[in-house]
Parts: sequence; C-alpha cells; structure tokens
Amino acid sequence: MTDDWMQYMGTPVVLDTTSSWIYIGTLEAITDESITLSEADAHDISDTDITKELYIHKSRTEGIRVNRDRVIVSRAFIVGLSALDAVKAF
Repeated sequence: MTDDWMQYMGTPVVLDTTSSWIYIGTLEAITDESITLSEADAHDISDTDITKELYIHKSRTEGIRVNRDRVIVSRAFIVGLSALDAVKAF
C-alpha cells in the first residue's frame, strides 16, 4: 500500500480516518507507522454541523484551511488516502 501512496508525494491529499477527524494537507512522508502532512488542516468533524464529504468538498473548492505546519497521523487510524483534486462535486 505504501508504494501506491508514494505517487501522491508532494501533492495535497485527504486522509480518511476511522474517527471523526479528517486530515487534509500536502503529503510529505510515509512510514510503516505514520503519514506526515505539511500545511495541513486537522479537523474534528464532530465539532461542526457539516458532513465529512461536504467539508472535504469545500476544502477542494475554497482551499485548505491550514491550522498545522505539520501533522503526523498514525496509519492505524487511516482507512483511505486520496488526492484532494480527485474529490468530485456533488
């Protein structure tokens, strides 16, 4: 799986997690244990009335709301990684 994700190195990505947290930022590093994003938005969707999908879509259309210079996310909580520019309008 790591090799598949390497194609996104240096590009904005979305990390879907098993929790209410969403991470959006530039893919900086991948290890067996974690993924590092720079210029990232770490957002707990449970703090808002918006769905994960709508929040991600708004980030695609309006830009990433950077609130972290760098964030390291445990791969144990990641269920998916996709390029931000692959997010489709709905």
